[in-house]
Amino acid sequence: LTFSLNINEFDVKKMIELIPNGSNIRVTNEK
Repeated sequence: LTFSLNINEFDVKKMIELIPNGSNIRVTNEK
Protein backbone atom coordinates (compact mmCIF):
# COMPACT_ATOMS: atom_id res chain seq x y z
CA LEU A 1 0.00 0.00 0.00
CA THR A 2 1.47 3.33 -1.09
CA PHE A 3 0.36 6.96 -1.37
CA SER A 4 -0.79 6.55 -4.98
CA LEU A 5 -3.87 5.51 -6.94
CA ASN A 6 -3.97 3.28 -10.00
CA ILE A 7 -6.91 4.13 -12.25
CA ASN A 8 -8.06 2.41 -15.44
CA GLU A 9 -10.26 4.65 -17.60
CA PHE A 10 -11.30 3.61 -21.09
CA ASP A 11 -8.44 1.07 -21.23
CA VAL A 12 -5.93 3.79 -20.31
CA LYS A 13 -4.00 3.13 -17.12
CA LYS A 14 -3.04 6.12 -14.98
CA MET A 15 -1.15 6.41 -11.72
CA ILE A 16 -1.91 9.42 -9.53
CA GLU A 17 0.42 10.19 -6.64
CA LEU A 18 -1.40 11.57 -3.58
CA ILE A 19 1.81 13.18 -2.28
CA PRO A 20 5.10 13.93 -4.08
CA ASN A 21 6.98 10.65 -4.69
CA GLY A 22 3.97 8.85 -3.18
CA SER A 23 4.44 5.71 -5.26
CA ASN A 24 7.71 5.07 -3.41
CA ILE A 25 6.40 5.74 0.12
CA ARG A 26 4.73 2.89 2.01
CA VAL A 27 1.72 3.53 4.22
CA THR A 28 2.49 2.55 7.84
CA ASN A 29 1.07 3.17 11.32
CA GLU A 30 4.03 5.43 12.14
CA LYS A 31 3.56 9.20 12.30
